[in-house]
Amino acid sequence: MTLCFHAQRFYLALVLFLPIMVTAESGQAIPKDGVCPIGYHTQGNYCVASRANAPDAVAKDGVCPIGYSTQGNYCVANRADPPDAIPKNGVCPTGYHTEGNYCVSNRR
Repeated sequence: MTLCFHAQRFYLALVLFLPIMVTAESGQAIPKDGVCPIGYHTQGNYCVASRANAPDAVAKDGVCPIGYSTQGNYCVANRADPPDAIPKNGVCPTGYHTEGNYCVSNRR
């Protein structure tokens, strides 16, 4: 009886936490706005990277930053090691510069 109870608890924990572990391992998640970009799949209200090497993506707001191209409502990295791009909200943090409506890392 105790073994069955522990097995049920293990199964419940596995069912509850497996989606979190898969999301964390597979890369980034971005709010869903239309069709997810290539390399991403829908998970609730998010587009989640389907594989570890999925290209970086950020919600499109105006012209995409250098190193990114438009794919639906997203800007998707078009090279292997793009600079990080985040939506601009006020002054860009240290190590980033402004490119349109984005803060882009100074790393090239």
